[in-house]
Amino acid sequence: MTRTVYYTATSLDGFMADEHHSLDWLLSRHSDEHGPMGYAEFEKRVGALAMGATTYEWVQEHDPGAWAYTVPAWVFTHRELAAPPGADVRFTATDVAEVHAEM
Repeated sequence: MTRTVYYTATSLDGFMADEHHSLDWLLSRHSDEHGPMGYAEFEKRVGALAMGATTYEWVQEHDPGAWAYTVPAWVFTHRELAAPPGADVRFTATDVAEVHAEM
């Protein structure tokens, strides 16, 4: 059975990034990466990723040239962005429902 899981980290006020579009707040918190709700365990069951352009750019800025994912990733954007060499990153401005069916 195929299922979709929305996995995100947000602050109590519902934001993913701070006022500077940074995820530094998230990375400054202690978490059990290998615990039942940790990203390492979640990632083992993922067949595809979807993210916005701002998240993609933040990841690229903080780990330039590297791409940690082996599954296809769709980045929702209206801008021209570059994929890391060898990464299966697909940039799209297509409706989410249509992309979800492709994923």
